[in-house]
Amino acid sequence: LNATKHIVSLVTKLTDYEEGTYAVAEVATTMQTMFPDIYTDDEDASTCFVDENGMFYHNTEEDEKWQRYAQTAYMEMVEQNTDSACRLMKIDGEKLVVGYEYVKALDGYLIKMVSMGPAERQLTSYRNLFLLLLVLILAALTVVFYYIVKKILHQFYAITDVVHEVQHG
Repeated sequence: LNATKHIVSLVTKLTDYEEGTYAVAEVATTMQTMFPDIYTDDEDASTCFVDENGMFYHNTEEDEKWQRYAQTAYMEMVEQNTDSACRLMKIDGEKLVVGYEYVKALDGYLIKMVSMGPAERQLTSYRNLFLLLLVLILAALTVVFYYIVKKILHQFYAITDVVHEVQHG
């Protein structure tokens, strides 16, 4: 996506209660300056902007799957008819957190999608590490308790042996 080709502008009328409209102010900037996330390459997340005509503005270097995900999320968004939301979606078998917000000044939606895959993999590895540490700690405690009990019982058996010798004369 060539950032110099896409310009975002806002035109505002400046009004006065007595004189009415006395000026028009226009502010223009590149899409890359306004929405830097759209132009960053990230395998696990994507951002796009959808204008009032349904035109998608996104990083064309991006994998096609994100473009499909954005279109699917936009269709579901239109069905929901809400200005902003954040929800968990499953698109093409991949779990995504999709957040979108209507930008009134630009008359369009900003959509951010983040894949849950890396987070789930990291969570799974932490869970496995926790279970491994738990098993190792339990094994170490078992060995420690074994030797403590063995030492205590050794003294107990020594006392019972003396008692048996005294009983038998």
